[in-house]
Amino acid sequence: MIKRAFAYVTRKKLKSLIILFVVLVMTALSLVSLSIKDATDKAAKETYSSITNSFMIEINRRVNQGTPRGSGNVRGIDIKKINDSKDIVDHVKRINIVADLDNYDIIETSRTLSNLSPDRAKKFKRSVMMTGVNNSEKETKFVSGAYKLVSGRHIKNGDKNKILMHKDLAEKNSSVEIPNLSEKTVFTEKNRKSEKNILAVIGGMGSGKSTVLSVLEQEGQYERLEMDRMAKEFYKDKAFVKELSSVLPKEVFTKEGELNFPLFRALLLKEESYRRAVEERVHPLVFQLTEEAIVKARKEEKKLAIETALPNMHFLSLCDAVLFVDCPWETRLFRLMESRGYDREVAERMMGSQDIERYKERADFVLFNDGNIERTEDAIRQFIQRF
Repeated sequence: MIKRAFAYVTRKKLKSLIILFVVLVMTALSLVSLSIKDATDKAAKETYSSITNSFMIEINRRVNQGTPRGSGNVRGIDIKKINDSKDIVDHVKRINIVADLDNYDIIETSRTLSNLSPDRAKKFKRSVMMTGVNNSEKETKFVSGAYKLVSGRHIKNGDKNKILMHKDLAEKNSSVEIPNLSEKTVFTEKNRKSEKNILAVIGGMGSGKSTVLSVLEQEGQYERLEMDRMAKEFYKDKAFVKELSSVLPKEVFTKEGELNFPLFRALLLKEESYRRAVEERVHPLVFQLTEEAIVKARKEEKKLAIETALPNMHFLSLCDAVLFVDCPWETRLFRLMESRGYDREVAERMMGSQDIERYKERADFVLFNDGNIERTEDAIRQFIQRF
C-alpha cells in the first residue's frame, strides 16, 4: 500500500504539490490564529488587571448634592493625601459640569429634541456636559474605548485653556477652541486676561474672603496679603498710636500710651466719626504698603492674593483681576454675630457703612458664597484650574 501511495504521489507531481501547499497554508493560518488568540487573551487579561486595580472617589450625593448644574467637590487636599501614598501609581482628577457655549451651536439629536420643552430650551439651548481632567489619556471613556482620539493630542497635567471636543461639534463651529465659557451657578466671568498673578479678593464683612484666600494659598500657590491684618499692625506702632492720640479720647489708651484694644474697638463700633478719623489715617498707609508688595511680587514673578473689604479704584487698577465674594446679607450678619460676638444692631451698622456693592460691577469674577463651604471651595478650585 505504501508503494502504491508513493507511486501515486510521484506520478502526479503537480497535484501533489498543490495539495501539499494547501496543507501548509492551512497549518500556518491555524498557528497564526492561535498566536493572535493567545495575544488577545493576554492583552485582555492585562487590561482587566489594570482596571480592577483602580478605584474611584466621589461625593456622597445623599448628603452633598454638589452645585445645581452638576459639579462635584471632592477636596483637592484629600486627593493629594491619597495620591501621596506609596501604593498609588497615578491618579486622574475629574469634575463634571454643565457649561454654556457663548455664540456657539451645539449638536442636536432626535433624542435631545424630543425632551426639549420651551423652558428647557430657554435654559439649556446652548448647554453641554463637560468633563475636566488632568490626564485625558487615562480617563475612563478613553481607556474603555468609548472615545477615540482622531486628531490633536490628549490633555496633560498642567495644561491650561486646552479642550477636546467631538469632531462633529468642532466641524459645525469650524474651530476646536472655545474661548469663552460661563459657569453661571458658581461664578460669572466678565473678561479673560492671560494671567491672574495679582488678584484682588474683595467683599463685605463676613462674606467669606478668608476662606477664598486659604484655598488660593493652599492649592493655587498664591501668597496671601490681608489689609485688615496690616492695619492692626499699625495700631501697635508707637508713632502711629501717638498720632491717633490727637483725635481719640484718652480713655482708649493705657497709662503706657498704648491702645486699649477692647475699648478702642468698642469706640469705633459705637462712634462713626472716630472710626472715620482712624480710617483716614490708616488706610493710606496700608494701601502704600500694598502697592509696594504688588511691585515686589511682579518683580519676583510671584502670585499674590490681596484681601480687603474697603478697596478703591486705584488699588483695583494695579491688580490683574478682581474677584468679588458675594454673600447673602443674612448669612453675613449671622457670621458676624456668631464669630465676632457683635450684636445685631452693631453688625448691621458696620455692614451698612461699607460701600462695597458698587465695586461688584468692577469685578472680573463674582463668586457666590451661599454658606456651603465645600461648594465655595470647589468654585475656587475651578478658578485656579482655569488660570
